[in-house]
Amino acid sequence: MRGYLGGRRALVICDDEPAHRDFIAGLLEPLGFEVLPAADGQACLELAQHRPIDLFLLDITMPGMSGWELAQRLRDSPAADAPVIMVSANAYESQRESARQSWHDDFIVKPVDFWQLLEKLRHHLSLEWVYEEPEPAPHPPAAAPASVPREALEALWSLGQIGHVRGIHQKLDELEEGDERFRAWVGHLRALVKGFQLNRYLKELEALRSHAP
Repeated sequence: MRGYLGGRRALVICDDEPAHRDFIAGLLEPLGFEVLPAADGQACLELAQHRPIDLFLLDITMPGMSGWELAQRLRDSPAADAPVIMVSANAYESQRESARQSWHDDFIVKPVDFWQLLEKLRHHLSLEWVYEEPEPAPHPPAAAPASVPREALEALWSLGQIGHVRGIHQKLDELEEGDERFRAWVGHLRALVKGFQLNRYLKELEALRSHAP
């Protein structure tokens, strides 16, 4: 997958945690989305007042203005018709807030699952994804994976489980800089991630984890 058809879509991620804003941006910017960060409700409302927004991702638990209050105020803003997806670490939050259904269009649980997020964006923005065949990935030399530290394998696998693409690239950079013997293998994994072949990426790491000391 390399993007979607049509004009560039602008999304706001409103979350008081910088790491979560960066995480979402790392997932969506490579696909062509314009991701606008907002650290609190007031910053989000100002964005909605001054430029067109296609969709909002709102954390529920924030100091000051909660995500629910922000969602209600967005319905009275120039961005009233933009879909609103609430984000929470509490899976039962949406069930308890049935009275607020008119304020939001969907709900997603932290840690955000990459593929679930993409499906919700496809649905609410009527997107048509564009796929391409990735370039053939080089096969890693047999000796290199055997010498990769187990903690690195676990970290790469865990990052793949949640679809943290930016985190995977950072970890691969660390491995490559730490030992030149990993260069070909790192290049192989990087090609899989860039081609959004995360299922194959995870299967290869699972095989290595099962044989790692």
